[in-house]
Amino acid sequence: MAYNDAIPQPTDSGATSQPQILANFSELKTYLEINHEDFNAGNQGKHIYVTLVKQAAAPTTAANEVALYSKDNAAGDPALYYRPESDGTEVEVTASKKAETGCAILPSGIIIKWGKGTVDADSAGTATYDTTITMTTAYSAQITLDGAAGMALPFYVTSFDEDDINVLNTNTAGGTRNFYYQVIGV
Repeated sequence: MAYNDAIPQPTDSGATSQPQILANFSELKTYLEINHEDFNAGNQGKHIYVTLVKQAAAPTTAANEVALYSKDNAAGDPALYYRPESDGTEVEVTASKKAETGCAILPSGIIIKWGKGTVDADSAGTATYDTTITMTTAYSAQITLDGAAGMALPFYVTSFDEDDINVLNTNTAGGTRNFYYQVIGV
């Protein structure tokens, strides 16, 4: 039986409405236990998990409200989003590309990009970031050398921005060197 919000009626007798009321309680219990612990469990009322129905657009938020919701990202994949109060700019909090050259966005909106590049001896090299997530400003960049044993001269970042990182290998011997980078921005 489906939930019946029209019972009891003023003219119903207890004998008539009791089975309907009991059926309503059963329907309410079934409804409330979706994604929640059972009424009689030790953690009653708490979520087991949260299921979010995909939204077509960002929901409206008023002052002192935030929204956490699901909708398709630019690639057409379901993603989790956060929207600050007063219809603030939404942030996709599950975006990432998990690969040797990849990226991720944190719930705060901070973007991390990483990857691998190469540079020849006594020369400069450039590594371009993954474009899955657009970074508008890069704040920090770090590099780590791969197989750099015996390098006596500096190997360092000469510049970086939201698209790529430039490094300089001042060693005159040793051939091409691999490096790993990590860039943080928004």
